[in-house]
Amino acid sequence: MFTNIHKNLLTALAVSVLVSFVYSQANLKAGVVIESMNSGGYTYLNVKVNNDNDVWVAAPLTSLTVGDSVYFTKGMLMKNFSSPSLKRVFDEIYFTGTLYVGSVPSATAKEQFDHLGTIKRAQAKPEISEAEINAVDKLPGGKSIAEIQAAKEALNGKKVQVKGIVTKYNAEIMNRNWLHLRDASTGAEGEDLVVTTDLEFKVGDVIQIEGTLSLDKNFGFGYKYAMLLEDATILK
Repeated sequence: MFTNIHKNLLTALAVSVLVSFVYSQANLKAGVVIESMNSGGYTYLNVKVNNDNDVWVAAPLTSLTVGDSVYFTKGMLMKNFSSPSLKRVFDEIYFTGTLYVGSVPSATAKEQFDHLGTIKRAQAKPEISEAEINAVDKLPGGKSIAEIQAAKEALNGKKVQVKGIVTKYNAEIMNRNWLHLRDASTGAEGEDLVVTTDLEFKVGDVIQIEGTLSLDKNFGFGYKYAMLLEDATILK
């Protein structure tokens, strides 16, 4: 006979399996912060993970202090990474978009799944509204992002002028600053235009730039792009 007890046991088992799957998929590591510093749009933290060696992690700017418990994914490993702003070379450092300070909240499996799934988006960039994106019109004499994407083969290797709103910004990776742009032609659900530059921006900036369009760029370390606007400068 299938009783409420059986139902509860099955529910508990399903929750346990789902939570285990989420954590294994997220590959979360737990540790304690023993050193931290902010620079170039990142928080650099040295984390003691159980009895393992210390691990250096770089994450989007996060409010934390020495002694805090953190949960993170190791993300992308960079060896002999040089940070110009810190004037320091890290033998090994993991760049991650997933960092949680404090204990993971005890909630239902679905809430934990939603939480873990949104950590990266929440800390990688503030929310840019659809209205803000749709308000970015095409630059006179330039091209919209959708036009660039549609004509990328013809524009390969050429200078391109574009206007967009910064939806994501990462500083000082491989001696470049990286940003993602959107405009009214892409909308909130469209594909970002990825840009490299020496200039500094912040999420939410609406900018007018010129850069060289490149296709099929592979920098190694997991940085591979079908299309990239390189060496962007501000239009006067």
